[in-house]
Amino acid sequence: MAASCSSGQTSTTPTTVATPVLSKGAATQLAAQITSPTPSARQAAVVPQLASQLGSTPLLQAGTTMTIDVPTFKGLSPTAATVRATTTGAEAGTWKLYLVDDRGTWQLIDAEPTT
Repeated sequence: MAASCSSGQTSTTPTTVATPVLSKGAATQLAAQITSPTPSARQAAVVPQLASQLGSTPLLQAGTTMTIDVPTFKGLSPTAATVRATTTGAEAGTWKLYLVDDRGTWQLIDAEPTT
């Protein structure tokens, strides 16, 4: 019988988990989709479950613009994150956006106003 060096235990070497990122371009595109007057553009910005609930209902009032503050992006896991956004115009305010990564594209799953 041949001798084996294997201990029979699985490796405990830590694996590296990718840190999620949100590029300025992706943030600009997401903000434009969220505030778009076109239902299909808005639906592309949100997760499918939310898109089906919203239908053609706007996410924000017409005339509202959004700027996503990329430096506030915080990865909660490889596929979940939060980021702050500011809206101006008809529905001015500040928001905490909850995002999920769907095959490399960040989509809105929830938002809450901040003070």
